[in-house]
Amino acid sequence: RAAPMRASRRPTRVCSRDAPRSRGRLREIRRAVCGDDFRLYSGEDAAAREYVLQGGDGVISVTANVAPAAVAAVMASGRAGDAAAALAADGPLMALHRDLFCEANPIPVKWALHKMGRMGEGIRSPLSPLGVAFQPRVAGALQQAGCIASEEGASAAAGSVGWPSRDLLLQGHLFDQGLINQALDIIEKQNGDFEILAFSVQPNDQNSEFNFRRSDAVDARCHTPL
Repeated sequence: RAAPMRASRRPTRVCSRDAPRSRGRLREIRRAVCGDDFRLYSGEDAAAREYVLQGGDGVISVTANVAPAAVAAVMASGRAGDAAAALAADGPLMALHRDLFCEANPIPVKWALHKMGRMGEGIRSPLSPLGVAFQPRVAGALQQAGCIASEEGASAAAGSVGWPSRDLLLQGHLFDQGLINQALDIIEKQNGDFEILAFSVQPNDQNSEFNFRRSDAVDARCHTPL
């Protein structure tokens, strides 16, 4: 919260990029920042719809490189306060929000644009082409978003699009003891997928040495193959 506040007080700064996980955070920032000229933008596509509905001004988007009109429609509905229309526009983009980060950005974006016929196949060093194992996943997300047509004879879109899901709350010494990695590895070894919806980490309360027993909590959505 402090960073946007400090930025708002600098005469050369007119906006801030934010990626909040707390729904109350944006309201706190708005109350603390004086004037309506300072703009607040989400830095995370998956959270941008809710961010704008709560008063944010927009999103610095990765998905918009692939589906600019669709992201613009989400933002327009959000700024108008139309939650239902924003959700309807954003729903088909959710797989893109996730799968465009299946490898380091912008590798999946460049592959997606090539798949859509918007750019050539080459990619400059030090970037490398999107791994073959990830290509069906990104192609499935593009199909769900309506960016490309479903391939003839193909079954359901690849990846976790349309899989049943369950929301889980994980609590304990998740980060300091590496338990979060173990938990998510179990999901992947079962050919599942997951999304981190929210997390909280207790601050370090030690002055002389690091506290390796902090309690953490993670909200995750687990997708299971049909």
